[in-house]
Amino acid sequence: MGLTSIGDLAQSLVLKRQNTAAKADLQRLSTMLTTGKVTDASTHLRGNLAPLAALDATLSRLEGYAQVTAEASRNAAAVQDILGLVDKATAGLGPALLTAGQGGAGSILTGAALQADQVLDQIVSALNTRVADRSLLAGVADDRPALVDTESLLAQAAAAVAGAVGAAGVDAALQDWLDDPAGFVAQAYRGDAPRAPLPVAEGEVARLDVTAADPALRGTLKGVLMGALLNRGVLAGQPQARADLARRAGETLAESAPDRAHLAARVGIAQQRIEAAAARNSAEATTLAMARGGMVGVDGYDTATALQEAQTRLETLYTLTARLSRLNLSDYL
Repeated sequence: MGLTSIGDLAQSLVLKRQNTAAKADLQRLSTMLTTGKVTDASTHLRGNLAPLAALDATLSRLEGYAQVTAEASRNAAAVQDILGLVDKATAGLGPALLTAGQGGAGSILTGAALQADQVLDQIVSALNTRVADRSLLAGVADDRPALVDTESLLAQAAAAVAGAVGAAGVDAALQDWLDDPAGFVAQAYRGDAPRAPLPVAEGEVARLDVTAADPALRGTLKGVLMGALLNRGVLAGQPQARADLARRAGETLAESAPDRAHLAARVGIAQQRIEAAAARNSAEATTLAMARGGMVGVDGYDTATALQEAQTRLETLYTLTARLSRLNLSDYL
C-alpha cells in the first residue's frame, strides 16, 4: 500500500483553510448562542422565507401600536390630571361666589373676586400643560400653548364686556364672546383642531380630542372669568349688580361641573380602550415572538455543546500548527 505525502506549502495551506473554517464555526456558534437564533434564516428554512416575513411584518406593526398606545396612555392620564386640577381649583370658588352674591358684606365679594383671579391663573396654567414638550390641549398645534396668558385672557374678556349694562349684560356679552368663532377661539385659544383618532390596534382607534376650547371647559372659564372681572373693577360703583354677577358666576361654575365630569368620563373611556388594546397587542406579540423563535430559534444546550467542540477543534489546530512550525533538521540528527 503506497503512502501519500504533501509538501510543506500544501500542508500550510490545509492548516490555514482548516483554521479559517474553525474560526468561522466559532463565530457563527457564538452568535447563535448569544442571539438564540440561527445566523442564516434562508438556509435554515430552505429558502421558504414567506412565513417568517409575514411574522416579522406583524411584529413590526405591533411594535408601532405599542409606541402609540404608550404615548396615548401617558397623554390620557395627563389630561385626567388636568381636569382634576381644574376641579380642585374651582371646588371652593363656586360656593364663595354664591355666598358673595347673596348680598353679604363687600369684603366677602372682594375676597371671592380675588380668589377667582387666582383660580383663573391656576386653570390657565393647567390647560397649558405640556408633556414631552408637546401641548396637550392645543389639538394638532401642539407646539404652542393652548391658551394665551392669564392677563391677556382677562384683557380680552374685559374688552368683550365693555359697555355691557348690569350683571345680565356682562353675562350675555361674555357668553357671546366665548361662543363667537371670532371671539374666544380666534383670540384666546392658540391651538387648532382636535387631534385625529389614534390607531391603537388593527381596525381600532381611540379618541383623545379634548382641547382647551372644549365647551365643557369654556363653561368653567366663563364662571371663573366673571368672578375675576369683578376683581378687575367691572361694574364698579354698582354693588347690587356686582353681587348679582358674583351669583351668576357661582351658578355657572356649578352648572359646568357635570360637563367636566362628562368630559373626564369621555377620556376615561379612551383610556380603557387604549389599555385593552395594549394588552391584546402585547399578548399577540408574545405569541408571535414564540412562533418566530420556533422557526429560527436554536437549542441553547446543543449550541453550547457545538461551540465547545469548535473551541476544542481550534485549540487543537493551534497546537498542531505550533508544533509543526518548530520542526527543524536537527530534531532528526
